[in-house]
Amino acid sequence: MRYLRLYRVFFRNCLIREMGFRWNFIIRFSSEIVWLLTSLIWYQLVYSYVNDLAGWTRYQYLFLIGISYAIQQAFESLLFINCNRLGELIRTGDLDFFLAKPVNSQFLVSARYIDLGGFANIFFGIGLAAFAWQKLGLPVRPGHVAMFVVLFANGVIIYYVVMFSLMCLGFWIVRNDYAVGFFFQVTDLARQPAEIYNYVAKVFLTFFFPMVICVNFPANVMVRSLSMPQFLHGVAFGLVLLYLSTRIWRLGLRAYSSASS
Repeated sequence: MRYLRLYRVFFRNCLIREMGFRWNFIIRFSSEIVWLLTSLIWYQLVYSYVNDLAGWTRYQYLFLIGISYAIQQAFESLLFINCNRLGELIRTGDLDFFLAKPVNSQFLVSARYIDLGGFANIFFGIGLAAFAWQKLGLPVRPGHVAMFVVLFANGVIIYYVVMFSLMCLGFWIVRNDYAVGFFFQVTDLARQPAEIYNYVAKVFLTFFFPMVICVNFPANVMVRSLSMPQFLHGVAFGLVLLYLSTRIWRLGLRAYSSASS
């Protein structure tokens, strides 16, 4: 409860800040909508030539696009903005201000700021997925919906762990600006059906760099099929990675030279 109250304060402060710089909100909101429209143009182009893509029908793939967009926007609005600042905090020594606070330091550096422009875009992705799901005419299965919610949150967590761990390299490497570009290059792979990749790539993207789990799993459970072992594997993988991120953070803090040292 303490951390929920603290997060509510963070959210209120960020809302006040955004209202003071409304054009930033509008530009951020609009730029991500352009990205979504670009994805839809690609989608329309592909399905003007084929009836399905690696077994994914038109509206199944549209559902995947919507969920991919919503998960990425949830990550970018709630966590990326903080992860992206971590390298600079380490280089300048400003990380000291976070370490001096009487709360968990990883929580504080990960959740301090919220990008409300990206937060609003989450609902566009959910709306697009809901439209595709309605077109598919599938029944509402409460069990599948519950699994979807868990896997959606799990996808955001995995995005966070991968990005956070890459930025933690700043404890040992002076500059790791390449990490952001690398992250987005790899996460682009998550927005495609896993079936288009060969066996080696699919194994890599499921077990070693688990981008398939982030988006394909929640999409599959709603519009295709996902077994209970796969569901449990995906959730367990996310929890294990979250734990490993805390270990990486602690190792990094041991190597950190504060501004006051």
